[in-house]
Amino acid sequence: MSHFAVAVFTEEGGKTVEELLAPYQENNMGDCPEEYLQFIDVEDRELDSYRNEEIDMVKCPDGKLLYPWDERFKKMNINEIPYGYKKVKVKFTEIYSSFDEYMEEYCGFSKDSDRNRYGYRENPNAKWDWYQIGGRWSGLLRLKPLATSGNYGTRSWTNEEEIIPENRVDSAKIKDIDFSVDRKEYERFIRFWKLKVDGDAPKDEKEKELLKWDIYKKEYYVDKYSSKEEYARIESSFATYAVITPDGKWHEKGKMGWFGFGSESDEEDKHWNKSFEEIFIDTADPDLNGKK
Repeated sequence: MSHFAVAVFTEEGGKTVEELLAPYQENNMGDCPEEYLQFIDVEDRELDSYRNEEIDMVKCPDGKLLYPWDERFKKMNINEIPYGYKKVKVKFTEIYSSFDEYMEEYCGFSKDSDRNRYGYRENPNAKWDWYQIGGRWSGLLRLKPLATSGNYGTRSWTNEEEIIPENRVDSAKIKDIDFSVDRKEYERFIRFWKLKVDGDAPKDEKEKELLKWDIYKKEYYVDKYSSKEEYARIESSFATYAVITPDGKWHEKGKMGWFGFGSESDEEDKHWNKSFEEIFIDTADPDLNGKK
C-alpha cells in the first residue's frame, strides 16, 4: 500500500475531479468504469498448468488428499506432518476432474460470458485504488491574504485531530494559492541539514525524533543537493507526486510502488520538485481550480 499526493487541475464547466481521476482507477474493488478496462486472457496459461504442473499435498492414512494448509493441520498446532500422513506431489488433473473445476475452485476465475474464456479485467493505465480530497495532506494548499476561494475536503484518520491554520485549504483557484517557499518549512529543513549532514547536536527531543525517523545516510543528501540552501528550498516548495491537467493527462515523476517508494532516480526526483511550479503552475490558467 502507498499513499501519495496528486494535484488535480479542474476548469469551470470542465471535467470534475472524479471524472479526471476515473481513467486511472484500479479495478481492485470491481467498480472501475467498464470503458477503461481490458480483458486479460489467462486460459492458455492456466490450461498448461492444469495439464502439466504438480502441487504439494498431504496424503492421509485413508488415501484422502489434503492441502498442507488444511484447517485440521492448523488445529494440531504442529510444524511436521503427523505420523501416518505423507507429503506427495500430485498433478492438478488428479485433484480436479475438469479444467473448469480447477479454474473456478483453485484459481478463483470465472469464465467471461462474452468471450467464453477465463480471465480478468484490469485497467492498463491504473494509478490509484482509493482517494480523498485532502486526506493525509489536509491543508496542504496555502492561501494568499486576499484569496476569495478555498474549500476543505475530507480528513484522514491520521490527522483528524490536528488543527489546520485558517489560511490552509484542500482546493482553491490557482490565483489564490501561495506557491512561494514556506519560510517556516525552509528553516526547518535548514536545521535538519545541520543535524544530519553537519553533525550538530539535537537541542531537544523533537530534534532527536527528526533524526530517528530518517532512513538515509548523510551522503545521500550531500550527493543529491549542492547545498543545504538548495535542499531546503526544494523541499519547502510546493510539489505533489503526480498531476492531472484539465485535458485529463496524468503526469508523474516516477512509478509509485509499495510503501510510498517510487521508481524515480534521485536526479528525476530533484528535477521534478525543482521544476514543479515552472511546469505546472506558471503555465496554468489562474482561474483553474487546484485540488489535492
